Amino acid sequence: MKKFAVILLTIIAGLAIAMPLFAQDELTPAATGTGVNVRSGPGTDYSLRGGLIRGSLTITGRNTFDTGRICTGFFEQDLDMWLRVDYNGVEGWVARCTVDVNADLASVPVASASFPILIEDINYAQNPSAVALGERPETFVFGATRARVNMRIGAGLDNQIITELRGGETVYVTDHNEDASWVKVQVDGQTGWVARYLMNLPKDWEDTFAEAES
Repeated sequence: MKKFAVILLTIIAGLAIAMPLFAQDELTPAATGTGVNVRSGPGTDYSLRGGLIRGSLTITGRNTFDTGRICTGFFEQDLDMWLRVDYNGVEGWVARCTVDVNADLASVPVASASFPILIEDINYAQNPSAVALGERPETFVFGATRARVNMRIGAGLDNQIITELRGGETVYVTDHNEDASWVKVQVDGQTGWVARYLMNLPKDWEDTFAEAES
């Protein structure tokens, strides 16, 4: 009987410890029905950690914004609302307006990014994967793919696919088309074209090519 009482008390103590964790999860569920970028900090200036196609996620915090605001057409102030989420066990940040939140955001604690990386601060030259890029071109900037992307023989979806590049792959960017909607890339001895919006590029990257032409 005494042994049973000890076991019962142990179970009750364990539940008391676990309950706040489950309660927090119940307070902060969210879901995304479309693709959403997961970043290292609360803003589009921060590097990508990855992406979610669709599904559920758990919110663990938010940046400072008026919790009474809702997304109504993505006005400028809406873009300042970011949520911290558990991204496969790693801290990530998603734009508030890209997910459906099933909770009162006033109950979500305000948090800061633990290890944010600004895109403009990324030194692609020190990226370990850059060593496999092959011969360095005369004029280039380093870029990184945001997701899986097709590399094509020309700038446009009607061009044949050469290969598929994985997400987060570092490449040489050597040129762009007239409106900079496509960039010419070089990787592992292959050259092709990738849609610009699928690439992370340094700040003012187009200036490198403008200077080369002048």
